[in-house]
Amino acid sequence: MIHRMLGLNLSKISTIAYSKRNGSSLQLDVTATPKHANGAIFVQTISDYPLVVAIKQNVVKHPLVPDGPSRAKLTAKKSSKFTEKYSDYINLGVIEWRKAYEEHLKLDKKAILFIMTDDTKNCDDLAEYLENTYADLKGAVLVIHTKNNGEISEASSGKKRGARQTAEQANTIDSAESPYKAIISVMVLREGGRSKCNHNCRIKSFHGSE
Repeated sequence: MIHRMLGLNLSKISTIAYSKRNGSSLQLDVTATPKHANGAIFVQTISDYPLVVAIKQNVVKHPLVPDGPSRAKLTAKKSSKFTEKYSDYINLGVIEWRKAYEEHLKLDKKAILFIMTDDTKNCDDLAEYLENTYADLKGAVLVIHTKNNGEISEASSGKKRGARQTAEQANTIDSAESPYKAIISVMVLREGGRSKCNHNCRIKSFHGSE
């Protein structure tokens, strides 16, 4: 029996294993972050497979990085308003997403724009900006607010949408029936989402030295 760690600690997993009639012959802890808060790898780690290596070995999707000339045109403006400060970055992300969206339509697939921010206030600001600036994103932006433990908050999106409803909409966002084309959330979702998106045009969190 193989147990995959999904929010369960070792003691709970052991309890589950012993409750089974045949017991457990193998227990595996699979996690995206096998390390302590200080960066030290867990002592029980058998293998660490970094994301960078996975990208190089074509296990996961390759991030799209702007070329030198494009990066040279990107500037963070002097403004306390998130969308004004990073308007160049946001616009480039939308441009690249549109290209991917058209390409995926030919394959009956749906490309999703995924933008991360540093807090929920900027999250809401960005969602409003996208819907008011880009006609093809009007009414098509799904905002996901999360708690510190990564669970979706009941206050998600500021549109009186419950956590369960928000989760369902995120899970089905890549379907043709879903009206949403973009997800805006905070940094707690940096390691990925539940949606089986065929393409993520992701703008990294705009904060500090990142």
